[in-house]
Amino acid sequence: MKIVNLTPHAVTINGIFKSLTIPPSGMVARVETDTVISSIVNVDGVALRVSTQSMGKVVGLPAPDPDPEGATYYLVSLPVAQALAGSRPDVLAPGPLIRDSEGRPVACDGLVRVS
Repeated sequence: MKIVNLTPHAVTINGIFKSLTIPPSGMVARVETDTVISSIVNVDGVALRVSTQSMGKVVGLPAPDPDPEGATYYLVSLPVAQALAGSRPDVLAPGPLIRDSEGRPVACDGLVRVS
């Protein structure tokens, strides 16, 4: 089995006994969005745009591995996995973030499959 990282950065995954860092593949899967300004609100004399954003299609995701064993998994961001919502069992996202003492993400706790 292999995991192809479709995020723009290395992802460190804490496993049961040790950690695994997966470097970025150079390809990035993203969700297209459509943003439309829906109103303007005034807060303390400052006019702020309020937009409505809708999620579109996922781009940059390779076709499923044709190997009948499903040997390739694709690591994507959580929004990409949510946009696919169970339609691709080969798509995984980082699990809950693990942060250092300064609050910076340093790893994730396993992987998640969004259904």
